[in-house]
Amino acid sequence: MQTLVVQAHPVRDSYNAAIGKAVGDSLAAANRGYRLLRLGQGDAWMPVDLAGVHHLIVVHPTWWGSLPAVLLSHVQAVVAADESAFRDVTRLSAAATHGGSRLINLMQGEPGRRLWQRHVLPLCGPGARFDWIALYRIDQATSPQRRAFLTRAAGLGR
Repeated sequence: MQTLVVQAHPVRDSYNAAIGKAVGDSLAAANRGYRLLRLGQGDAWMPVDLAGVHHLIVVHPTWWGSLPAVLLSHVQAVVAADESAFRDVTRLSAAATHGGSRLINLMQGEPGRRLWQRHVLPLCGPGARFDWIALYRIDQATSPQRRAFLTRAAGLGR
């Protein structure tokens, strides 16, 4: 299974980058081919990047209740350029971090989860599976909680 990991954060040594690395390490350990795109760090996401991709894993923080602008603009550009670009994707996974609680995110309408599940998943192959994991209250998370989330995120690569 060909996998594309899209990680969106402008800081190379951020916790978000650590999540992307945990996913990539898991994929490498399983001898699964993957490519990592780091949005906000010079990489661009184009429709051609999805050619032959069966598993799309997106790693992003939630800022001001939504996805980072760099990720949202790339998703919009990919869809606008070629709505069928996602047709080979049979598994869509997202790992997000939130500064607020799950309740706050629910009250905001879960914009990240909603984007992936309601807008991108229908563009994927028939019967595509969706995985969502989130770490809420990241600012108050302890080191053991952050390590546990890295382990959960690595599980997306299995």
